[in-house]
Amino acid sequence: MLGAGCVINSTKESVEDRVMEMTDGEGVPLIVDAAGIPGLVPEFLKLAAPAGSVCLLGFSPTPSELSQVEVIKKELTIVGSRLNNNMFPTVIGWMAEGLLDTDKLITHEFPLEKAPEAIKLIENNPQLVRKVLLNIQ
Repeated sequence: MLGAGCVINSTKESVEDRVMEMTDGEGVPLIVDAAGIPGLVPEFLKLAAPAGSVCLLGFSPTPSELSQVEVIKKELTIVGSRLNNNMFPTVIGWMAEGLLDTDKLITHEFPLEKAPEAIKLIENNPQLVRKVLLNIQ
């Protein structure tokens, strides 16, 4: 689980029902979208707690549907981030110390010459991919 306290398989149960059950109907104070799947934005807004924040990190050229009523009635804060490259030295240190098991982050590995195949996998099956490693050896 990579440190997660709870994992919800959206193919087997309703994320909204499970989150609301776990939070006594309040929702989540912070939602971080690292996937960049536009269709999930409306769900994030429903899952957010009043005065909560939604941070968008994932990149997609496809527009997202945004329900202004959800944002306004809950007084949500929506922020975008290009990530925090100032954290790179810290995270690299964690990796060197063995505090992060990076092997669990990589779900697929391809030789560099198969990069187009790797990109197609990411684009066409994002639910199967956590990280793809292109091996340049």
